[in-house]
Amino acid sequence: MRLLRAELLRFWTRRMVLIVVPIMIVLAAAIAIPMGLRTYPVSAAEQAQAQVDYGKDLTEWAATCNTSGTKDCAMIKPALEDYLRTSSTVADAMQATSVLKFTLINLLCLLIGASFVAAEFRSGAMSTWLTFNPDRNMVYLTKLAAASLSTGVVTAFAAGTSLVSLAITVSLGGVAFKVPDVLELIGWNAVGGVEFTAVAVAIGMITKHTAAGLGVGIGENLFEGVASVVLLLVPSAGWLGQYLPGTQLGALFANGSTYALPTMDAAEAMAPIQISAAQGGLYWLIVAVGINALGMLNFARREVR
Repeated sequence: MRLLRAELLRFWTRRMVLIVVPIMIVLAAAIAIPMGLRTYPVSAAEQAQAQVDYGKDLTEWAATCNTSGTKDCAMIKPALEDYLRTSSTVADAMQATSVLKFTLINLLCLLIGASFVAAEFRSGAMSTWLTFNPDRNMVYLTKLAAASLSTGVVTAFAAGTSLVSLAITVSLGGVAFKVPDVLELIGWNAVGGVEFTAVAVAIGMITKHTAAGLGVGIGENLFEGVASVVLLLVPSAGWLGQYLPGTQLGALFANGSTYALPTMDAAEAMAPIQISAAQGGLYWLIVAVGINALGMLNFARREVR
C-alpha cells in the first residue's frame, strides 16, 4: 500500500496531469452546450428569417427557370422545410455529446496513461525507482493501478459535469430533460476510463515514448477507417464491424449503442445490432489484461537504463 500511495502522489503531482485533467473536465462540460442548444424549438425570429430566405431563393429559382427552361428545374426547386432548423431530441443531443466526449476523453486518457510511465524511462527515473524496489511486477502493478484508478475517477467526474451542463442548457430552453440511469452512465464512464488508461499504460511501458503511444492510437483509428471501408465493400461481412475496438469502447462510454454499417445499396442494409455497455466493458477488459500481460513480460525481461 505504501508503494501505491507513493505512485498516486507521483501521478497527481505530474505537470501533465495537472494541465490535462482540468482541460478534460472543462471541455466535457463545454461540448454539451451546443448539443443542448440544438434541442431548442424553432423561434418565431428563425421562422421569419427562413421565410425571407426561402422567398428570395424561390424568386431567383423562378426567374432562372423561366429564362433557361431547364428540365431539372423541378428537382432544384427550394422547399421551405430546407430553411428551417430541425430541433434535436434530448436523446439525440445526449448521443452527440457522448460521441464527442468519448473522442476527447480517449485522446487525453491515452496521453496521460502513456506519458505517466514513458516520461520515467526518458528521464531515467524508472531505473532509480527500481533501486528502491527491485520487484518489477509490483512496480508495474502499482503504476498501473495509480494511473488507471485516478483516471477512472476523472472520467466519471467529466461525464457528470457533461450531463449537468447538458441538463442546464436544455432546461433553460424550456425542454424537458429526463435521463434514466445517470449513475449507471457515470459508472460505465469510470470503467471505460480505467480500462482504456490501463491499455495506455501498457503501451507506454512497451514503447517507452509518449509520442509512440499516441502513434499507436492514430494507427488504430486508421485501421478502423480502413476496416470500415472494406466492410462497406463486402456487405455480408458488415456484422464484423461491431467487434472493432472503437465501436466497443463507444458502447462502453455511452452505456450501450447501436451498430449498423451503412451500405451503398439500401436493399443490403444490415439490421441494427445492439451493443451493451457490459459487452464493451468485457471486450476492453480482455484487451487490457492481454496487453498488460505483454507489458509486464517486457518490463520484467529487459534492461532498464
